[in-house]
Amino acid sequence: MKEIEIKIIEVDVAEVKKQLEAGGAKIIGEYEQEQTIFRKKDFKGVFRIRKSTDANGTITFYTTLKTRIERENVKAADEREQEVDSWETGEAQAASLGFTEEYFLKKHRIEYQIENVQFCLDTMHTEKEDLPTYLEIEAEEEILVLAWAEKLGFTQEQLRVWSTKDVLKHYNLFT
Repeated sequence: MKEIEIKIIEVDVAEVKKQLEAGGAKIIGEYEQEQTIFRKKDFKGVFRIRKSTDANGTITFYTTLKTRIERENVKAADEREQEVDSWETGEAQAASLGFTEEYFLKKHRIEYQIENVQFCLDTMHTEKEDLPTYLEIEAEEEILVLAWAEKLGFTQEQLRVWSTKDVLKHYNLFT
């Protein structure tokens, strides 16, 4: 599946929720997530293992292979995700494909959806503190992502074509 997204850092969570709900967005879920990102030399992308725990305590594990697609105004990737039975299964997949661990992180995620557009409010946890929440807008078409950013009142200057690693670098948590 093609993934097109942008991030907007340091958003007003209450205001974004209000605007999303007023625009007809439905909350999909609220999760605590842990994930490890793996990289491989000469591969333009990442392999990710994610553990997602919903509000009922249900735990789901996913592996995702993302191959970057060069774009100017948005972050784009070919994304292949599958549910797996355990964290260890994901680690075994990463190793068998030649990936090595790059970093681990935890975050709180609130997901909304309007038609084919997904909105994620992500708050990453560090040992010292939680980072400011950022909004991720994702769809399969660039025009939808950019149109929704504008509908929510964000300017082109606020849009970031960043990976999660870039967010960590912005807060000097990754070198």
